Amino acid sequence: MGAFRTGLDVANQVEIAREIGFLRTSDEPRLRKFWETIHANLPITFYFNLSPDAGDFRDMAYERYSAALMHPGSVEERVANAIMSLEALLLEEHQELAYRLRLRVAKMFGFLGEEPLAVRDALADAYTVRSRFAHGSRLTANARKKIETGYKSVDAFVLKILNFVRKAIVTSLLVKQPKDDFIDLIDDALIERSAEERLQQLLSTVAETV
Repeated sequence: MGAFRTGLDVANQVEIAREIGFLRTSDEPRLRKFWETIHANLPITFYFNLSPDAGDFRDMAYERYSAALMHPGSVEERVANAIMSLEALLLEEHQELAYRLRLRVAKMFGFLGEEPLAVRDALADAYTVRSRFAHGSRLTANARKKIETGYKSVDAFVLKILNFVRKAIVTSLLVKQPKDDFIDLIDDALIERSAEERLQQLLSTVAETV
């Protein structure tokens, strides 16, 4: 069994245990299969520092996800970074952003082993946190208590949102569709059966990997 941890004390360049997890021997085949699948699809910009113009929306999503996962910061900042990552992957327009993103992620994740209504509600809570951070304030005692009641702890809530982001990035790398076409398919699947079937078929090819 192997252990891993995430986090970095930037000032002192010392690793810190923000979260601790364990990989069992029985997890090895699945981890190996995941890496073999995703490695061939990783953009070079994910691991080489190229010019700022070299990347695309997925690079922005990965950058915000990495900041939320690894960089020291408040709960509000980490959740805000996670939401910005999802926005980079699944938004184009500039109106009704929170509502559109919640529906799209919930619909997509319904075919990836998640409960759509639970996803929608978790993202609504995440947008509340993001909004407070964007306006220069922190969670109120009541808002923090609500999160702790619904998700056992604030840290568990942050990790849930980050797992959504991870799944969305991996899906974006594997579906092999332009961003706008993929978004249109999700929107159509919300109201039309044949589009829903096409989306389900498309996501069935990546469900085991994510």
